Amino acid sequence: KRRRVDGGGHEDGGVIELCRSTAQLSLETTRRLRAATGWTCTTILVPEHPACLNTSAVVASADADDHRPHVLRWALLAQGLAADESLTFEARATLIEHGAQYSKLDALMPQIKMCSCVPMFGDTHTFK
Repeated sequence: KRRRVDGGGHEDGGVIELCRSTAQLSLETTRRLRAATGWTCTTILVPEHPACLNTSAVVASADADDHRPHVLRWALLAQGLAADESLTFEARATLIEHGAQYSKLDALMPQIKMCSCVPMFGDTHTFK
């Protein structure tokens, strides 16, 4: 039996859409939580920089594994920030040393499991 509703006999479509959106958000949050708890994560806060924006262009190709885009994002971010003159000397030296230590993407594969660069909630000029 269908529930009788005042005002035309139709249920509110907005409530149904809200329930669907909440369910999708719950599934996405659970997926991210499972990925994050699978290993130790380090979060780095960086100011808005073209290197952060370039990482969003990296997408997985059909023939590559799912891990390679994360390593490529990390490499783009490290190289872009190492070239930035506004960073402190110590930060730039650390990034340059890191780049010299891992000169090939394949060398980073065991070190970098996941890399994403997204704006922080409430402060779109800072990325994490």
